[in-house]
Amino acid sequence: MVKDSEYRARVAQELWETEKHYVNYLDLFVKSFLYPLREDANRSEKPMLSVENIKNVFSSIEIIVGTNKILLQDINAALENWSINQKLGHIMKYMTKYLRVYTDYITNYDFALRKFSDLRKNNKKLDATVQEIETASCFNGLSFSSLLIMPVQRIPRYNMLLQDILKHTWEFHPDYQDLYDVTQEIGATADYLNSKKAESESIFKVQELEDSITGLKIDNFAVHTRRYVDDFACVLVLFKGEKSGKFYILNDMVIIVATKNNKEKFIACYVLDECDIYLENQQIVFDNGENKTAIINNTGHGVDGWFHQIELAKQDHIERLASLQREKVEEQFVPVPVNTSTTGTPKAKIMKKLALSSLKPKKLKRDRAKSPRKSNILENIDLTDDEKEKRRVLLESIKNYNRY
Repeated sequence: MVKDSEYRARVAQELWETEKHYVNYLDLFVKSFLYPLREDANRSEKPMLSVENIKNVFSSIEIIVGTNKILLQDINAALENWSINQKLGHIMKYMTKYLRVYTDYITNYDFALRKFSDLRKNNKKLDATVQEIETASCFNGLSFSSLLIMPVQRIPRYNMLLQDILKHTWEFHPDYQDLYDVTQEIGATADYLNSKKAESESIFKVQELEDSITGLKIDNFAVHTRRYVDDFACVLVLFKGEKSGKFYILNDMVIIVATKNNKEKFIACYVLDECDIYLENQQIVFDNGENKTAIINNTGHGVDGWFHQIELAKQDHIERLASLQREKVEEQFVPVPVNTSTTGTPKAKIMKKLALSSLKPKKLKRDRAKSPRKSNILENIDLTDDEKEKRRVLLESIKNYNRY
């Protein structure tokens, strides 16, 4: 027990030190980059970044800074009064109530990074300003992108440190249950955020394809339900002979392109539930009744692996369509209780609107992505009186941020 107690103290110290380091850099990041860029956007006729682009790039970083400043204060207070029975779990449980702020930030991260990179390439003044700020000694050589990714890396670090503390906390310790609960929640959140990040990367890959493939003849290609799965270099077997090519497996279709001089030209598109896909003489053949395309492996290793991956994507797509159809039928025939609240909007209408809207393909707005509504994120949380006071301080800090 003595060894476990000492180990708990060391990990708690590491949690505090890494949190101090994290909050310090995020605070510098906001004050050195966000504030000047926002001030420039509000005052200049030709700003380096528009207000909309600032929201797209920095997302909910201000709320994260305010939240983690409070967390740092609480961890510091616990360490100042450290004893064998000192608790940390309840402090971190308070933090979990704000994890949705991280969800917004991490989901937006890949878009933010790519968007800012493109803006720098097309704006010499912005690029020079960023480089100048990056050289400040307070950043110790960290770049803009290194600072931007810090919140993405923080949740997995919390998960690792808290799991470590829990392993050295005996079951009858007053901190055990809170630690157990918070590790379960943060672990689940870390898994969820990883999946959302992967989903976000897949969405932006689809958007990149729309921009990079010449002659892509597909309306509303970058809809919010479409996902990138994989791609492979291949040889296209066409009427005029063989050509170097590539095929992209998406969650609902396969896109086939010809490649030449690092450029891609659209050849064909096959929707997975509207075509036949079969093996023939070591070729994968796509046939939708109007077009027919065959591909072969240019490495000589066969096409069985490709065919299996395409078949899995097709099966998933068909199952997804069937599920959506079942939901649509249930929405039409299963009665929904009507909520006759003072809002005047029946619950049935709201539910039906949400269900049907989820079935409609929507064009993604890459350059007009809305930033998270900060007030709603913080208001819809159940808090104790002490936590409500902390939230009040946090909201006040956000108001101060928004004055810049």
